[in-house]
Amino acid sequence: MNKTKEESKKTRKSNPAYQDNLRRNGKYFIEDKQYVSVTTILTAIAKPQLITWGAKMASTYAIENPEAEGSECISAIYRKRDTAGELGRMIHSLAEALTKGIVIEEEKLSDTIKPYAQALIGYFAKVKPDVLKAECVIVNETEGYAGTTDLIAKMQDGKIWLVDYKTGGIYPEAALQLSAYMHAEYIWDKKDHF
Repeated sequence: MNKTKEESKKTRKSNPAYQDNLRRNGKYFIEDKQYVSVTTILTAIAKPQLITWGAKMASTYAIENPEAEGSECISAIYRKRDTAGELGRMIHSLAEALTKGIVIEEEKLSDTIKPYAQALIGYFAKVKPDVLKAECVIVNETEGYAGTTDLIAKMQDGKIWLVDYKTGGIYPEAALQLSAYMHAEYIWDKKDHF
């Protein structure tokens, strides 16, 4: 199921990589070159857990809605995915706010997002990362890919960490995603190019 134009606009507004038409259709357009996005590359990996998850979502919907047509049950998969995606975007926005030193007013958050916010606030309070970059675009010209990292920070032990927030579980391809980011040749900053 394709995103509506309105949903696509929301995604672009909430992700810095989409600003200035930098990212679209699984590619990054930086200066006069195109780079395939890391997440697009990773779609080539089989994800058998998604088949089980999708079957569970559709069958649960069918049980809860016995009069529903088959296509309606199948569309429940996409509604759940889109809801999870929106939650992930909200959590990433909270994390980005914390990297900028913005205080999160927990009492104003919904019950759904509050536990995630509390976990992030606890993480930042305990780990005290020295934020070097947040939501930045990395590029590997040699291999022809780009991606957006969630956080690059110097930790208390002096080591620099590449952090990627995961809200729906951690799957094996997350290691590949971080490895690709780690092997980037540079961080692209539009401020340096405009």
